[in-house]
Amino acid sequence: LLEAIMGVDVPRQLAVESGLRAAQLLFEDGERMDAYRLVKRLDAKFPQHHERGSAGTLLMEIGFDLAEDEGTYGLLFKYRNLAGEVLEYLVMNYPSHAGGDQTLWTLATLYQEQNNLDIAIEKQQDLLLWFPTSPMAPAAQARVPHLRLMIHADPDYDRATLVQAYGELQQWLDEHGGHELEPLVRGDLLDSTQRLAASDLILARFYATLGNPDGVQLHARRALAEAREGGLADQIEKADELLREWASGADGARSDDS
Repeated sequence: LLEAIMGVDVPRQLAVESGLRAAQLLFEDGERMDAYRLVKRLDAKFPQHHERGSAGTLLMEIGFDLAEDEGTYGLLFKYRNLAGEVLEYLVMNYPSHAGGDQTLWTLATLYQEQNNLDIAIEKQQDLLLWFPTSPMAPAAQARVPHLRLMIHADPDYDRATLVQAYGELQQWLDEHGGHELEPLVRGDLLDSTQRLAASDLILARFYATLGNPDGVQLHARRALAEAREGGLADQIEKADELLREWASGADGARSDDS
């Protein structure tokens, strides 16, 4: 009945309050997506209505309730996966609503679970942009390079992303030393250092196949420095071997040039 009142010719205030109360009752009855869709209809019919504060709160409750639901429907589909649609609508249409930082963090977590890692990074960056003083900001700042490392697991390509992640991790440690997340960030920093060293070793071996001693030495030296920074004994040994093997080749090449 309340939903029907929203659709007939009654004063705007009564229609809005009736529609919102209908959505709240649907949510209380477990009909979360129906409640969400009714709020969308309410917003479409009465843009900038006077109950937007309460509507945003209801949307947040619906989204978080779905995000915490580990149950399934239709045998295969997870209720948790429905939360993204609701929370995206909340972020886009209620940008100033309280709890925006938690909403963005939850969205990022959902996208990460679905392996949409680029979008997960975007949501963490949005959290940092719009809520820089949030208690969740240090965790979001740490999660961004962690996600970059998840995307680019193979050191054979996209060294620029590894360098970017390394820089972001160093910046985090400079800004948040002593934070409870420091051990995890240092673990990611070691991971990025190891991958950078592996990348330089790959490039050094590539130049070795070309017979280019300068290229070998450049990347082997860089690999050695990165491996030493991370205390990576195996990579230190490999870089040392390349440098010793090609040291005479580089000297010979310079003698030939002269």
